[in-house]
Amino acid sequence: SNLIGLIYCIAALTKHIIVPKLLFDLKFFKKLIIAGIPFALTTLFYTLYYSIDMVMITQFSTTYATGLYNSTYKLINVLTLFYTIYSAVIFPVMSKLFKQGKDMLRLSFVKSIKYLSMITIPIAVATFFYAGDVIYLCYGNQYADADSVLKILVWTVCFLFVNGACSMILNASHKETSVTKIYSLAAVFNAGLNLCLIPYFSAHGAAFATVMTDILILILEMYMISKINQLPDRHLIFDLIKIIIASAVMGGVFYLVNMSLWLAIPVGVIVYLIVITLIKFFDNEDKLIIKQILGKA
Repeated sequence: SNLIGLIYCIAALTKHIIVPKLLFDLKFFKKLIIAGIPFALTTLFYTLYYSIDMVMITQFSTTYATGLYNSTYKLINVLTLFYTIYSAVIFPVMSKLFKQGKDMLRLSFVKSIKYLSMITIPIAVATFFYAGDVIYLCYGNQYADADSVLKILVWTVCFLFVNGACSMILNASHKETSVTKIYSLAAVFNAGLNLCLIPYFSAHGAAFATVMTDILILILEMYMISKINQLPDRHLIFDLIKIIIASAVMGGVFYLVNMSLWLAIPVGVIVYLIVITLIKFFDNEDKLIIKQILGKA
């Protein structure tokens, strides 16, 4: 699949932009390697951060606990596929906007946080209330006890998407070394917290450590962003509060009304959309963006 993708990219590049030529420029090659070091290190620390818990739970807990944690992690990975697609599309845009001016970059970042949170927070709330049904749907009774782990780990989705947007704006602003430092600290923090929690709380401890590490990353990245873009602003904070309110109302419906997962999905979507409409979540800029996406502008 990667080979097919490469062939397609070369064909599109040749047809629409320029014919690729193979050249060896040692000076440019060295410059490229040096510029790529922070990104490589960030990827390394990110991988360690998201892998070390599985290694440690294997060493310090039971095989059953490892299975519980692994089963929930696979579900989280499915949800994060959306972010992978999103980052591949948005990062080049943010890099371009940084050259045009910080105001455009700032707008792109604020809207990214707003829209990503609008999707991930209600998903996390719904998963929290229907964790048992989700686990049963995916694994049957084999990992029935994994529902309590999923109720903790699902909140990483919210932070992962927001943290990813923060990392993108920092990288686009030539602050990639700051991102590397943050993720290196996160890897150490996560390893230490797992070491303290897994022997006593098993899979639940590992899940809690992951969520706490994501919160640490969010705090550190927001601090770095505030130094270059004066974020977060009050409008973004109000938008996040509105999302939390709408998600809480939806969660209240799930708590008060006993319904199946398949009924809860459409009911939850309808309730959530009604609430965010009533509290005027979408401003004029959002409406214009929606019209442009739908091809009506």
